[in-house]
Amino acid sequence: ENSMWSLLRRNRSSRLPATRPFHVKNQAVDHVELEWEDGLTSRFHYFWLRDNCMASRVSSSEKDHTSADVDLDIKPVSVSTKQDSVTFSWDDGHTSVFTSSWLRTYAYDVPDLRKQMDVPQLVLWDSSIVTPDNFPTQQFSEIKEKSGVSKFINTLATVGVCRLEQVPTDQGREPFREVAELLGPVMQQMYGLFWDVITEPNPINVAYTEIPLPPHQDLCYYEATPGIQLLHCLVTENKGAYNGWIDGIKIAEDIRKNDPKSFEILSTLPISFLRLDDKNHRITKKPLIDVDYYGEIQGIYHSPPWEGPMQVPFSQLRDFYVAYKVFCTHVKDPKYACFTKFKQGDLIAFNNRRILHSRTAFESAGNRHLQGAYVAWDDFLSTWRKQRDQTSLE
Repeated sequence: ENSMWSLLRRNRSSRLPATRPFHVKNQAVDHVELEWEDGLTSRFHYFWLRDNCMASRVSSSEKDHTSADVDLDIKPVSVSTKQDSVTFSWDDGHTSVFTSSWLRTYAYDVPDLRKQMDVPQLVLWDSSIVTPDNFPTQQFSEIKEKSGVSKFINTLATVGVCRLEQVPTDQGREPFREVAELLGPVMQQMYGLFWDVITEPNPINVAYTEIPLPPHQDLCYYEATPGIQLLHCLVTENKGAYNGWIDGIKIAEDIRKNDPKSFEILSTLPISFLRLDDKNHRITKKPLIDVDYYGEIQGIYHSPPWEGPMQVPFSQLRDFYVAYKVFCTHVKDPKYACFTKFKQGDLIAFNNRRILHSRTAFESAGNRHLQGAYVAWDDFLSTWRKQRDQTSLE
C-alpha cells in the first residue's frame, strides 16, 4: 500500500457520532458545564445557548433575531438531561433543546478551538509522498458511483490534487462539465465558464505558448481567487510539456517551522496582483500566505507574472524581498515537486489556492489541446461537507 493513500485514510475528516452521552457537571451563575463520556468538559454561557436555540430559527434555518437581542443576564429556570440531549427552560418563558452532538460540534470552550473548524484535515506532501507512480488517480468510470465521487472529493479536499483517467474526449464539453459540476457550479470568470488551452501565435496568456510556465496559481488578481481548477487533456502530441505540482501549504508550513520571521512577513505584508488590459482593470492586495484567526494556513497566492509593485512601509520592504526569496527558493527545490505528463483523456483537478502548477517547454510540432474550468472554493467546501454528512449517515 502506498504512503499517500495510507495518509489520506488516516487523516479523513468525519462528523461526530449522532449520540454522545454526557451530563451536567456544574451549573454556575452565568454558564453551565457539561462533561462527555470521554472526560472532555465544556462550558457554555447561558446567553450563547439562548441565542443559538434551534427553535429560534425559521424553516429556512435562518435566525429570527440578532445576537444583540439576547439578554446577557438570562438564566435557566430548570435544566434537564437525557442521554443525548439537554433541555433549558429560560426565565423569559422560552424552552431550548440541544443534542449532545450539536453541543460537542459547536463547543467553544475546548483545548484547541481550531479543531472545531468544519474544514478538511489536510494531508501535506512533497515529492517523497506524491510521486509520478503514486499520483492520486481514479478512473472516470469510478465517479459513476457514489463511493467514487466521495473518494474524488475527499482527495481534492485533503491532498489537493487528483487525476481522473479515460475521461471521454470525443463528446464535446459534456464529460468535462459533468466532472466539474460534481464539485460545485462552474465559476464564471474573465475567460467564461470554460476555456481552451491551445498554442496561439499572438496569445493573451503565456499558457497558450510552448515556452515553460514556472510554478504559479491562476487568477490571483481576483479578490475571490478560484478554489478548484480542472484541466482536461483532449489532444497531446508534443514532446515535453511535463506538468509540475507543488503543495504550497507544505512549503509554507516548512517556512513557519524553520524561518518564523519570513513566515510572519509573508503572512502579513500584502502583495499587489494586477490584471490591466483593454477588458480588465483588476487590482487586489493580499499576503502570499493566507492565515486565519486561529493561525491555520488557508491557502497561498503566488503568481509572479501578475504581481504589481510592492507597496509596504519603507522600513519593511527589504525584509519582504528577503522573505520572498526564501519562499521562491523552496518552490525551486526539487524535493517539493512532482512531475506528470498529460495523456489523452486525463483530467486533473486541484486546489488552486494550495497547489502551484507549472509546465515545461514543449516542441510546437503536433497538436496540444486542454480545456479548463474553475469552481469557487466556497462552493467546493459546501459540496465536500454535504457528501461527507451523507456518507456518515449511510
